[in-house]
Formats: sequence, C-alpha cells, structure tokens
Amino acid sequence: MCIAWTSLLHGIFLRKKIKPIYKEKNGRYKKVNGEIQYWELKTCVAKYFVDSNNPIRKNLEFFIPLRNKIEHKFLPELDSNIFAECESLLLNFDKIVEAEFGHKYCLRESLSFALQLFPSSETLSMATKANKDYDSIVSFINQYRSSITTDVLNSGEYAFKAFL
Repeated sequence: MCIAWTSLLHGIFLRKKIKPIYKEKNGRYKKVNGEIQYWELKTCVAKYFVDSNNPIRKNLEFFIPLRNKIEHKFLPELDSNIFAECESLLLNFDKIVEAEFGHKYCLRESLSFALQLFPSSETLSMATKANKDYDSIVSFINQYRSSITTDVLNSGEYAFKAFL
C-alpha cells in the first residue's frame, strides 16, 4: 500500500503539473544511480496533506516508519494489532482516488474485510514470544498512537471503526 499511495500521490501531482522530483541547488533534477529521484511517500504526504493533524495523513505517517521496521520480517502476530489502521489505509486510498480522479476509478467494490485466522490463541502466544522483533515494534505502535490527538485516534480515517 505504501507503493500504491506513492504512485497515487505522484499521479495527482503530475496531473496538477507539479513534478514530484527532487532538484539540486543548481535547478537540475537530482539523480541517484543515474535515475531521477522522485519524492518518497513521506515528502508526498507532507506536500499533499498540508494540515499536519489530518487523520489520513496521520494514518500514512504511522505506516511509513512501521513499514521500515517490519520490511522483510514475518510478523503475523501484528495483524490484529494494526487491523484498524490497515483497513483505513485502504479506505482512505479509495476516498482520495475518488476525490481526485472520480468514482469511475474507485476500488471499493473489490475491497472487503480481510479475515485473519490463527489456528489457536496458544499458537499466537508462542509466535509472539518467539519473535525477537515483536516487542520493539509493538512499542513503536503504542508510542505512535499515544503521540497523536484523541480526535485523530478516534477518527475513522485514522483507524477503521466497526461494530460486528
């Protein structure tokens, strides 16, 4: 989803005739390994969502460092802890697609709840104890959640809310 969001925001900027590309001091496009360096997601989010307390922005800002922490790790025990933020990440994506490009491009008919089934609570408990990365990542999640305002934390745009 981080790649999808980056592509979506690049598309929005390009449609608005804004080149989401870093420039050198001399005005030339910055290159890395011979390739033009486009803005990464963090920069795109900051430029698109000017309100720093926007719940959609806060949701995305949660996932950028989280992605960096869990990249190339197998941590299924985190699924239930971040399900609400994950669901909002998807729903917000569709909301911005519709706002920027129209209903024709929405994904909502293809989106549904992802059910995470663990064989037993004992298996989940064992996986949590066995994974050395789990505690530090849960600590990051809890720190991030405690750093945002109650209004943002309670917003459906930050974390999906449902009564099932």
